[in-house]
Amino acid sequence: MKLFFSYARVDKPTANKLIELMQIHEIWYDQRLYSGDNWWTTIVDQIERAEGFIYLISPDSLKSEYCNKEFLLAANQNKHVFPVLIQPLDDLPEPLCDLTTIDMSEGVNAVNITQLHNAIILAERQGSSRVYIPVPDAESEPAFNRDTFMKEAAEAIRVEDFDHAVFLLKMALERNLDDPTGLVKMMLKHAEEKLAEQTLLRAARRDYEAIVAFLKRPDTRELGIEAFVKFRQQYPDYDPDNIGELVATELLPNLAWCDVPAGEITLTHGKKRVTYHVNAFKMSQYPITNAQYQMFLDADDGYCDTNWWDFSHDACVWRKYNKKPLSSGDGFEDHPRVNVCWYEAMAFCRWLSQKVGKKITLPTETQWRRAAQGDDNRLYPWGTRFDETLCNTRESKLKHTTDVRKFAKGASPYGVMDMAGNVWEWCRNMEYGTVENYLDVSGKQSRVARGGSYSSQRLMVRNTHHMMFAPESQWNTVGFRVVSL
Repeated sequence: MKLFFSYARVDKPTANKLIELMQIHEIWYDQRLYSGDNWWTTIVDQIERAEGFIYLISPDSLKSEYCNKEFLLAANQNKHVFPVLIQPLDDLPEPLCDLTTIDMSEGVNAVNITQLHNAIILAERQGSSRVYIPVPDAESEPAFNRDTFMKEAAEAIRVEDFDHAVFLLKMALERNLDDPTGLVKMMLKHAEEKLAEQTLLRAARRDYEAIVAFLKRPDTRELGIEAFVKFRQQYPDYDPDNIGELVATELLPNLAWCDVPAGEITLTHGKKRVTYHVNAFKMSQYPITNAQYQMFLDADDGYCDTNWWDFSHDACVWRKYNKKPLSSGDGFEDHPRVNVCWYEAMAFCRWLSQKVGKKITLPTETQWRRAAQGDDNRLYPWGTRFDETLCNTRESKLKHTTDVRKFAKGASPYGVMDMAGNVWEWCRNMEYGTVENYLDVSGKQSRVARGGSYSSQRLMVRNTHHMMFAPESQWNTVGFRVVSL
């Protein structure tokens, strides 16, 4: 059957997907280009040639003058009309409500595509009932008033009906109406840019909602994670439900986040005390463990992918001569990963960021302090007095790393664990006050580490203490944790 596709321009991504899946039929669609003086004549001719009319129904197509005209034209010619609902609607207007509608409002899938194919085949074989609406001027071009189009286009832009605005403004240009100030062209450019944004958002929302549905079901969660990773490559800034963090916890075993509210932190530079404001962020509840880091090492696009190292020339040079990571030593899955240099920790963050579509990085020194001491400037994450039963330090006499969950009572005010002892934790920045841009990641200056390790004395695990290590340093007392911004 030869089919004519009718849709609102903002729904073009869905139309393209359906057209690709319907290639067993002969399909015509106008792509809403409005180019040339005969565009409506061409549409009328193609609807006359078509045997079936597929109407993609959405709020935008129902209020679109040209979509309504196309539908009335098809109905007036007694064509087979196949309404396809691509967005949820409470009620369909007459006469659409009298037709069998294919529901694709929750996404295009094998079931509803099969339903559409079957409806078309049935119409071919049996001549299913058709809708007929006698409309005397059905073939007339959608209304365009040269005296009021500017006002109509401005109103369409105001209410964000950019599809209609583009239609009106293109019609004006094709009719060579006077535009001495270039205002019509300026409005058209603005409307087209906004329509492109709206179209992209519409496509992102449809795919996103399907992924959310997958993630809610245990039997499809793995598929949802895989789909979201691919989704973020195309729509890196779209995640209204913040499922990126959920996906991150699924990708990395036992990854959990703690919310750290905005607040002030005071650091001492020599004899000078400086107070910094820290915006709200999320910090991983535990240091990155052996099991979590191993996911990065084993991934086909992980440690071996040179893309994660191009944030710094020095990182690329280091990676060139250090293609294999050092062993963590103890091998316990839930112990913090050690023998990781600053370059490796940054590469891990970039890999994870790409996977989940969130900015994940090493904490700055101020973020680390904020998470560790809260609002009361406590000396240790748990309070003002040292307690060797709450952390893994030299006083504990364990002499090796421990499970990151071992000292749960030593948590910070925001529930962050292991911030004193066990392993030093890389921070993103150089030392505050030593260079103009202390957050620059391109140089090979030493980086801050905080928290102390299992070999550190009690004074070195205070929230006020830090160390500086060369970024290429790999020690069995140094690991890292991450933040999500």
